Amino acid sequence: MQQKLRGTDFYHKNVPIQLQAIGFGGEIFEQDVIVSDQYSTVDFVTDFEVKRIVFNGSNKLNQARMAEDVFIEDSGNAVFARTGARFSVDEVEEPFLARVEHIWASPDQAIIAGGFEISDQHYWRVAGEIPSDNTIELRLPYKGGSIYDLDNGLTEDEDSVLLFYRPDASALWAPLPEAKKTKIIPNDGNGLLTLDFLMPGEYTIGKGDVSTVDVDVWSNNDVQIYPNPSSEGFYVYLDEKSLGDVSIRLLNVQGNPIVNSTFERSTSYTYLPTNNLVPGPYFVELINQKTGEKIVKMITVIQ
Repeated sequence: MQQKLRGTDFYHKNVPIQLQAIGFGGEIFEQDVIVSDQYSTVDFVTDFEVKRIVFNGSNKLNQARMAEDVFIEDSGNAVFARTGARFSVDEVEEPFLARVEHIWASPDQAIIAGGFEISDQHYWRVAGEIPSDNTIELRLPYKGGSIYDLDNGLTEDEDSVLLFYRPDASALWAPLPEAKKTKIIPNDGNGLLTLDFLMPGEYTIGKGDVSTVDVDVWSNNDVQIYPNPSSEGFYVYLDEKSLGDVSIRLLNVQGNPIVNSTFERSTSYTYLPTNNLVPGPYFVELINQKTGEKIVKMITVIQ
């Protein structure tokens, strides 16, 4: 366990924490523990396989974190009011539990590759039994109009505001240029960022220049990538109306190519194996060789 700081230079000692281990079948194991300093180790034993661990899950505000669990059974909007997050759900095949945490502490990396900058004030964590083939929209707010706002310093130029993602704290942050931006009042530093595919992991607000990544020239609806995230590989599907061969490059978060190939249009899909890659975010760049138009989509490799 790691303790993070906000508004102090000293780590707390002898802090009571409630630990919850949740199993694949909904089993719950609870244990109260005491932690101190930046890092602590906790040992516990369960009689079931653990899918995820929650700290202070029953508390609404604790340890510089707002958190909320929502059981999603039907289509519509799922509002995580304490965190500012919202899901827009088209359909639900099986009900599932989703959790959003809004953490008011630095997400570890204030400056990342490519000249991008991310918040050093807060980030969100999305977890739960989220279907891997979902069509759930995630909406997160950015707020920087006042010097007291968490995103102040990142939103003076709203055109440069971006949503960033990493699957977990061991991975690098990467921008999500596909996230749609809604300005509440133009140039007031406040708005919304909407992603059309929900991925478990961590999100934050940042800024930077993504002019080299063209995501809207060639319609995103012409390209689908499944499953995402994945540990073994990804299928890339192209709509039949997208005529001509397509060149494909797999890029790391620094924009360096890892795989180059050509998608010959004798079939409607191709497969990209990724089982030899380090877990984290990557970009799939597709160029229509007939028109020269380009589209970029983000994928996430997991263990």
